[in-house]
Amino acid sequence: LFLVADGMGGAASGELASSMAGSLVLDELRQRWSEAPPSGQRFAEALRDATVHANTRIHQHARENPEHRGMGTTATVAGLLRDTLFVVQVGDSRAYLIREGQARQLTKDQSLMQRLVEAEEAEVSDRRNIILQALGPEAHVTVDITHQQLRRGDMLLLCSDGLSGLVKGDEMASLAQRHPDVRALCRELVALANSRGGPDNITVIAVHFEGDGLEHS
Repeated sequence: LFLVADGMGGAASGELASSMAGSLVLDELRQRWSEAPPSGQRFAEALRDATVHANTRIHQHARENPEHRGMGTTATVAGLLRDTLFVVQVGDSRAYLIREGQARQLTKDQSLMQRLVEAEEAEVSDRRNIILQALGPEAHVTVDITHQQLRRGDMLLLCSDGLSGLVKGDEMASLAQRHPDVRALCRELVALANSRGGPDNITVIAVHFEGDGLEHS
């Protein structure tokens, strides 16, 4: 399981919300697993339900603790079942699949910017960075989920908008080709975003998939 959560609602509240998201999703999934491997549908449902559960708990905490009112976090959660990657999305953190030197965004931002892009109005809006969904602020949340069959040599990249807002997908793919070591790649991506101003927190996770259980590209 891989997860990126980008908190909001002030430094302390945002950090708490993002930390809660990770632990709550993981704990809920642990409680759901049985000895028998789940089907793809059940696995996807478990990821979705665990994310909804995290939203309920974070929202409840904010209601019970006024100092954290308005706390929230994005959540991009990727889970691997055999050779299939399932990705849950809330907010505007992103998941990219890098294959054969090309990056493809697996998630769609739940943001005003994305809505404006779809309506061809993004260039004239001064409110394009507003996210429309997050874990915590509302009692109910819309969770998007997608899946992708993996091939040998694929790379998964999860990141907050502190990276994706400054570094394009094709740049990520180019750096991935030059830095096969995922730790070095993450350092280079963060350094590149910081060199362009780095006004926001930057979180990035890179995972390289190999093994005989995967088909060749």
